Amino acid sequence: VGDDECELYSLCEQLVTESGVANDALEVEEKEFSVDELCIDKVASDENLYYACRETCEKRSCCFESNPTYSCYDLEKDWCDEYKACAVAEYKFYDEGSSDKDSLDINAVGLVGSSSSSEHDLYVSIDSVCSVDNLRTLEGIEQCFNKCQSYLCCFPEDAAEMGWDCEGFREEECSAYGNCETLVATHNLWKPPSKAANKYAVKIAVNDACILSGGVEPTEEWVSNCHQKCESRMCCLVDPSIRSSCQGAEECNDYSACKVLIGGDSREAESIEDACSNVNDANSFAKCEAKCKSRQCCFEDVYQFSCYHLEKEWCDEYEICDMVGLTPSSSSNALPSPGAQISAPSPSQSSSQTTISAPTPSITPGVNNYGSGPSF
Repeated sequence: VGDDECELYSLCEQLVTESGVANDALEVEEKEFSVDELCIDKVASDENLYYACRETCEKRSCCFESNPTYSCYDLEKDWCDEYKACAVAEYKFYDEGSSDKDSLDINAVGLVGSSSSSEHDLYVSIDSVCSVDNLRTLEGIEQCFNKCQSYLCCFPEDAAEMGWDCEGFREEECSAYGNCETLVATHNLWKPPSKAANKYAVKIAVNDACILSGGVEPTEEWVSNCHQKCESRMCCLVDPSIRSSCQGAEECNDYSACKVLIGGDSREAESIEDACSNVNDANSFAKCEAKCKSRQCCFEDVYQFSCYHLEKEWCDEYEICDMVGLTPSSSSNALPSPGAQISAPSPSQSSSQTTISAPTPSITPGVNNYGSGPSF
């Protein structure tokens, strides 16, 4: 282990006894909960099981560090592999030992299957955070929004949003993020009141549904009522600098109270620099990580399903998130398309000479690719 790793993990010293032997309480706890029993396919439809699986996987979190410098996978491969079932809860190993050639051999055998598998993994994870049960809580709605916000244009919910539909040119992404539709279509579509007699009628109705009196705790019924009023205009809550936002629409002012569903004013109260500039203990790590996950789509493992190539400038504002192991997926992590050209290496070639022609993204960064947006 090098000096860099030891320095980064210096605070872990408090977990070691004076005799130099690590406390075995964690080992006992691990034996009580088998990761193979918790982390099963059912996590996609069982919120409690999903979070129980993730909590268990966190006990060996160093195995899943995305930065190879700080991952313990290469040092403790057998130990980490005992937790390979964590993949169903979005915990993946960094494996420095696997070569480009190994990856190509797998893709060459089942090129389409490999892409479908990764898309399925993403679909399952969204199905969990955007399940109807999870959307009964404010925390669940915010989790789903964080993952889906760049793809809400895939799901226009009424005629006013049809001009904002992007499914036609984001077909692959919209398919992978299909379960995000529950965020905007869980309830019966709300019919806003007419503004003929009172131009503030919609705003008043939304405020009545979504503004709590001081000290009153939100109930499941209150969350559901507010969400119903807001779900078809969740695009109004998306950062205005990205394409999936409709904040420029005049009607969005009527839905300003909906922000309570994704953290309210506290969501932007602290800058990413303030949240992540001094990560030196578990609390500051958790605080930084939570802030980073407000733009979670930037950090999806697979390039095609990350919003980084669609919203690069927006994602780059959060580059400091590498402090907690969150880095944007690069094109080197792209899945080959079924039409990709694969050149198998000759015996004299090294694996590094193998080439894949990645598909050219159809989205032009910084350009509105779906017209002028909705006229609400």
